[in-house]
Amino acid sequence: MRFPAVAGHFYPSQKRRLKRVIKKSFQHELGPGPVSEIERGIGRGKVLGGVFPHAGYNYSGPIVAHSVKAFIESGLPDTLVIIGPNHTGRGRDLAMADEDFKTPIGKVDFDEEIGEIFSDIGIPTDNTSHRYEHSLEVQLPYFQYFEEDFSMVAINMYRQNYEKANLLAKGIKEAFRNYSKKVGIVASTDFTHCGFNYGTQVPPGMTAGEFAKEKDQKAIGAILEMDGVGLLDTVESEGISMCGPGAVAAMLMGLKDRASDVKLLKYATSYDILPDSSAVGYGSMVVVK
Repeated sequence: MRFPAVAGHFYPSQKRRLKRVIKKSFQHELGPGPVSEIERGIGRGKVLGGVFPHAGYNYSGPIVAHSVKAFIESGLPDTLVIIGPNHTGRGRDLAMADEDFKTPIGKVDFDEEIGEIFSDIGIPTDNTSHRYEHSLEVQLPYFQYFEEDFSMVAINMYRQNYEKANLLAKGIKEAFRNYSKKVGIVASTDFTHCGFNYGTQVPPGMTAGEFAKEKDQKAIGAILEMDGVGLLDTVESEGISMCGPGAVAAMLMGLKDRASDVKLLKYATSYDILPDSSAVGYGSMVVVK
C-alpha cells in the first residue's frame, strides 16, 4: 500500500474537509462551475486523456477542476494511467508503482492487467520512486470525489526526454489496443516556474504571472498541435521550466492515432490566485477523439 505523502500539505488530510475544498475549487472564479451542474457520462467516452496541474489545491485546484469535469462528463474510465514527473529524484529514472494508492477518501487499486502491459514493454517497477512524489497522488482525490470505483497505474519520470516519452507512448498504444475496459491518460505537469522563489528574473515591466503566461503559450501551442516531439523541442529551446513535458509528450504520441483534437479548457497562474514576485503556470487541457 502506498500511503499519502502530501495529505495535510498539498490538500487536507481529513475526508470531509478535503471534499469541501474540492467542491469549492469548482466554484472558484477560475473554476468550471458548481459540481451540481456536471452531467456525468454525457460525452460517451470522447475524452481520451488530459493535462492536469499538480500544485497545492489552493493554487491549482480551480484549474485542474476543468480537466476533471471533462473526464467525468465524458464518463470516468475504468482505469487511469497517471504519468508525471519525479521531483524527488528517488529511485529509477522511469518507474511504475505496483501498489494500491490510499488517500483520505479511500483506496485506488493498482490495475495489474495494464501494469503488465507497461512492464512487458520495458517499464520497470520501483515503488521507492513513488513514495514521496506528489504529482500523481494529488490527482486521485479529485476523481474519488465523483467515483471511487476505478483503478490506476502510476508512472513517474525523472528525465523528461524523447526516449522515455516514446517508450511510454508505446505502452499507451498497447493499453488502448489490448485492454478490455476503458482507459484514460492523466498527464500531470505544471508549466513555467519563474521569479524569486525559483531563482529566475522576471523582465522589467512584467509581473511574474505575465512572464509565465508569455513563456507557456509556446508550449501550449505545441500541445494544441498534438506535437509531442515539438513540445519537447520547444521546452528545451525556449528554456521553459515545465516540470512534466515528457509526460505530456508521451500522452500526445500515444494517443495521436486515436485523437482528433486537443482542447485548452483553462490556463492561469499562481499569480492569479495570489499575486507575488514568483509564479507557476497551470494548464487544463484534454485530448478528444
